[in-house]
Amino acid sequence: MRRVQGKKKYASKPRAAAAAKRSAAKRGDAEKAAILDATPAGAGLGNIRDSIDAVDARIHALLNERARFAQLVGISKSASGKALDYYQPEREAEVLRMALKRNRGPLRDEEIARLFREIMSACLAQQEPLKVAFLGPEGTFTQAAVLKHFGYSVRALPLAAIDEIFHEVEAGVADFGVVPIENSSEGTVNHTLDMFLSSGLKICGEVELRVSDYLMGKMSGFEATRFLVLGRKLFGASGADRTTLLVSASDTDDSGALFQLIEPLAQHRVNMTRIESRPSRRRKWDYVFFIDIEGHVSDPPVAKALAALESRASLFKILGSYPRAVL
Repeated sequence: MRRVQGKKKYASKPRAAAAAKRSAAKRGDAEKAAILDATPAGAGLGNIRDSIDAVDARIHALLNERARFAQLVGISKSASGKALDYYQPEREAEVLRMALKRNRGPLRDEEIARLFREIMSACLAQQEPLKVAFLGPEGTFTQAAVLKHFGYSVRALPLAAIDEIFHEVEAGVADFGVVPIENSSEGTVNHTLDMFLSSGLKICGEVELRVSDYLMGKMSGFEATRFLVLGRKLFGASGADRTTLLVSASDTDDSGALFQLIEPLAQHRVNMTRIESRPSRRRKWDYVFFIDIEGHVSDPPVAKALAALESRASLFKILGSYPRAVL
């Protein structure tokens, strides 16, 4: 009798597993049902660990396969083998967006984005890591923005001032630079804007860093800081882009001068998301305007709007056309 009871108790494990599968299927949890299907009936902790080891081995093999493909991309693009020559921010943005689109959990989107960012960072750094200047010292939010955008396989170069970052990228000492541009509570970083008046650098990316604020032990909200990635050239379209302009009119104090200047954006249905004015340094009470619009300079509506705007402007510079922050 005891042996029969023991058999019944032992035999209940497959039935319990089958019930769990049916329950998962009824809830529409296809992924959990698939995991249960792949797990032997009555599997213990050791069996599960063996399955994890097998998955890890497949992941490892695929990572090395991806790294070899990345090497082929580098060889086809440049004989020098430098990461800078085949770094494509628009392609990386596309990879991240695809990863987030197919994510069904249980890992959060933030974790998926971070994992794929590190995979791309490691693959890119196989020959030589990118050198990225940032506003130091180490441990600042600007360094956190560098790591979020480029991953940990870059060489981060801390500098003491924003103008030093511009100069190091212009001189080629750094491949890219990361500088703060605006904060959700403090507003615009004017020194960064002013540097574009004389610099030929281009904006080739943006990073949004959200920091939770705590007051007396309770979360009071979220503060976000936006950073710009500085480079020496424009990149292609990613499909979800932002363009930043520096423009001015001959007489900015004339009635309707600003309206007439930016009217082509509305005419071609191009959305303006931000505008800031700064002294032009040409004469007193004269201003330049920093404008963010949706889209890439290669998009036909944007190209037409910018051509019309340029014909009306006394100053017209495309500061950058770059992928919008993915997360």
